[in-house]
Amino acid sequence: GFSDVSTYVATGNVVLSSEESAEDVRRAVQRIVDDHGLGKTCDFFVRTTRQLKALVKANPFPEAAEARPQRLGVCFFQKTPRWPAWVRDYDGPEQLRAITSHLVIDYGNISAGSKLRIERDINARMTERNWNTGS
Repeated sequence: GFSDVSTYVATGNVVLSSEESAEDVRRAVQRIVDDHGLGKTCDFFVRTTRQLKALVKANPFPEAAEARPQRLGVCFFQKTPRWPAWVRDYDGPEQLRAITSHLVIDYGNISAGSKLRIERDINARMTERNWNTGS
């Protein structure tokens, strides 16, 4: 029942058109995976065009998006978590900003890799993509 279906390189992202709500699309994709025995248990994170445009517009780190989009991450959560105080008060080396059900992370020029453990520390399932994905 979807149209204009395509995948985006090897990211696990699927772009499609539908008249259904985001939640109905998520459920339908889950049924497809379950019914076809694809053998994987996974979560699906659905965003509408409107939601993605609002996220891009609200980008708290436009300089990072321009200069190093591969080092600017966006964590997508199913629903808006109860953001713990540490997210607001985090003191680097990364920079964090919560925007609705997203956490935008500017990893800057950290050379040794981030010590952040977002899923564990927020206690909510998420998937992360860098700003390059889809741009």
